[in-house]
Amino acid sequence: MTAFRILLALSKQDYTAAAQALAASPRENFQEADYSFLYPRAWYQAVVARASGDEAAAKEAFAAARKVFENRLTTKPEDARTLAVLAQVEAGLGNKALALQEAEHAVKLMPLSRDVYDGTLVLQGLAQVCTWTGEKDRALAILEQLIRRPGYLSYGYLRVDRLWDPLRGDPRFEKLVASLAP
Repeated sequence: MTAFRILLALSKQDYTAAAQALAASPRENFQEADYSFLYPRAWYQAVVARASGDEAAAKEAFAAARKVFENRLTTKPEDARTLAVLAQVEAGLGNKALALQEAEHAVKLMPLSRDVYDGTLVLQGLAQVCTWTGEKDRALAILEQLIRRPGYLSYGYLRVDRLWDPLRGDPRFEKLVASLAP
């Protein structure tokens, strides 16, 4: 529930409520919508800080999240989901080349042809990395592909999730979001 409280608060641009929701939980790891992947507290700290414009706090939290994901990779070095999120962490830290390399590697490990569910989530991770690293054309091309597949990319999600903010205002993104409207 904490992850959803944070998402809702961020969608309203209520960064204080997002930080309070995270602070109120004693947990160190949180599940998101699919309940199959654990995000560390540091990930949410980074996301909240980034959304609120506190780049220094975001980088500090992303660096802490990186350690968690790197540690997970010592036991499962080719885990595509972990690599995809680690790639997003690297993008958050400004490490564009590494972020793209890790995200592309994750997609190769978990292509849609192998696993439509996790493959979609991993490809969404690549779209997020492209979004955060300024590769807007590529991000939009991937999003066009993803919205035609079952997954979490919905009208409401793309309309309000702060993770996609770098694409807002781009007419192509706005058209894509509008195409999903009920």
